[in-house]
Amino acid sequence: MKHVFFSFLLMLIIATTASAQWFQTNGPYGAGGIITCLAVSGTNLFAGTDSKGSITGEVFHSTNDGGTWTAITNGLRSDDKVLLLAASSTHLFALTEKFGVSVSTDNGGTWVIMNNGLGSIDVSTLTVSGANVFLGGRGGVFRSTNNGGLWKAMNNGLTNTNVRTLTASGTNLFAGTSGGGVFLSTNNGNSWTEVNNGLTNKNVQALAVSGTNLFAGTAAVSVSDTSSYGLFYSTNNGDSWIAGNSGVGAGTRISISNLAVSGTNIFATEKYPIYLYSRGVFLSTNNGLSWTETGLSNSNVRSLVVSGTNLFAGVGSIVYRLDLTEISSVSDTPNKNPETELMVSPNPGSGGTVELTYSVGEHTQTELFVTDIHGRTMANIATGEHDTGTHRSTLTTSGWAEGVYMVVLRTPRETVSQKFMVVR
Repeated sequence: MKHVFFSFLLMLIIATTASAQWFQTNGPYGAGGIITCLAVSGTNLFAGTDSKGSITGEVFHSTNDGGTWTAITNGLRSDDKVLLLAASSTHLFALTEKFGVSVSTDNGGTWVIMNNGLGSIDVSTLTVSGANVFLGGRGGVFRSTNNGGLWKAMNNGLTNTNVRTLTASGTNLFAGTSGGGVFLSTNNGNSWTEVNNGLTNKNVQALAVSGTNLFAGTAAVSVSDTSSYGLFYSTNNGDSWIAGNSGVGAGTRISISNLAVSGTNIFATEKYPIYLYSRGVFLSTNNGLSWTETGLSNSNVRSLVVSGTNLFAGVGSIVYRLDLTEISSVSDTPNKNPETELMVSPNPGSGGTVELTYSVGEHTQTELFVTDIHGRTMANIATGEHDTGTHRSTLTTSGWAEGVYMVVLRTPRETVSQKFMVVR
C-alpha cells in the first residue's frame, strides 16, 4: 500500500496541472437580486444581494460550498440593499444602504440594527480584526470594540478619509484610500501613518495579505488615465512598494477592483470605469508580474472570497466556485534567473527533516516559506535581506501528514517554487 501511495504522489509531482474550471453553485438566485458581497466564517459561506425594482436585498447562507442556499433575513429590513458582509467566529455583520449595520450572533438566523455612533457615512469596506470591527468610507475609519454596540471615528493621522478598503495582518491594520494611498495603524486605529514609498498610484481599491506580503490593487481614475496602475506589493508592511503591472490579457495592465489571495496565488477582478463589465478573474503566481485569465470573461464579478480550497465569485445572481487544488500553483516554477536556485534534499523526505538549499544572484529582500498542496502556509523559514550566494536551512517535517508540499523562494524580481514529498 505504501508503494501505491508513493507512486501516486510521484505522478502528482511530475504531472502538469490542468487548467481549473469555474462551476456554478446552486444559487442563491433569490428573487433575482445581484450579488454584491461574500463572506466566510469557518465552513459557513454568506452572500449579500442588491435590490432591483421590487426585489429586495437579502443575505443567503450555505454550509456546503454553495450546494444549497438559505435566505436569512429575519430582522433585516425588506426594503434595503445589502452592500457589505464580514464575519468573525461568533458574529456576522451586514451593512445595508438605508439602515446601516445589522449584527447576527446565530449565522443570520436573527438580526439587530446597531448604528450607535456611526451617523451618516458612505461606507465602502467592512472588516473584522480580532475583537475589533472596522468600517471605512468617505468619513474615514470607524471602530467598534463591542461587536457593533458602539462606533467611534478613528482618523488620527489619516490625512485622506476616503477609505476604499481595509485589511488586517496580525496587529497591523491597513487602510487603502482613493487618492491618498495606504495608511498603517499598529494600535487598532488609534493613529495612522502614511506608507506610500514606491506606490506610484494612490488610488487604492483593494488590499490583501499573504504571509509577510501585503498587496495593493490600484485602479485608473478614468478611461484616459495613463498612470501606473495595477498590483503593488510590499514585504515590509508598506515601508516600500514594488510594482507588478504587466501581462494581463493582451499585454495590458489590470485596473483592480477586488483581490483574493490563497498561498502564492493572487486573484483579481477589473475595476470600473475602464470596462463596463469585468474581463473576468485573473490569476498571478509571481506577485503581479504576469497574469492569466481563469474564466468568467465579460461577467460583472462584484466580489471574490477564498474558503478552504475554493475560490468563490459573485456574478449576477449566481455564486461560482473554482477548485484551488486544480490550478497551476501546484506545479513548479522554472528558475527565471540562472543565479536563483532552490533545492530540497532528500526528496522524498522520510526522516523528519529535509535540507533546503537556495541561492540568490544579488543582495536582495528574500522570503522562503512552505505551503501544502492547497496553498496553506506550513512554515515561514526565512524573511529579510540575503547576501549574494548560497544559503541553507533545515526544515522539520515531523508531525506533517504524508503528501506533497511546496517550498517557495520569493524575491522582488521573481518567485521560484519546488515541490517535495513527505513519506513515512
